[in-house]
Amino acid sequence: MEKRLPYLLIPNSVLVKPNVQQMNSRAAFESLNMMKEEVIKQFSQTRLKLVNEMKKIPAEEFNKVFSIGASVLTVAEYFNGLIEHDLHHFQQINVFLYKFDGMEH
Repeated sequence: MEKRLPYLLIPNSVLVKPNVQQMNSRAAFESLNMMKEEVIKQFSQTRLKLVNEMKKIPAEEFNKVFSIGASVLTVAEYFNGLIEHDLHHFQQINVFLYKFDGMEH
């Protein structure tokens, strides 16, 4: 939120594309050192904070264009990508839980 949201509404912003593998590896490492409940609580609090920040954005701003690396997208497309990313991870969790549940029987 600190590295993206403040810059999304600045005209012609060009943001640096993150190293997704490095970011995911760091998050995975950090979550392994936390209790499950704390991971879920932290995720929920962060997403709630994000939604509250999104509510502050005027509707017409969602059509503004900006860049991340070579990708050009609107603010709405950016947030849609975040949703799709979360859904991807939820699917990974569901697959794991399904396999884990099957191993117990």
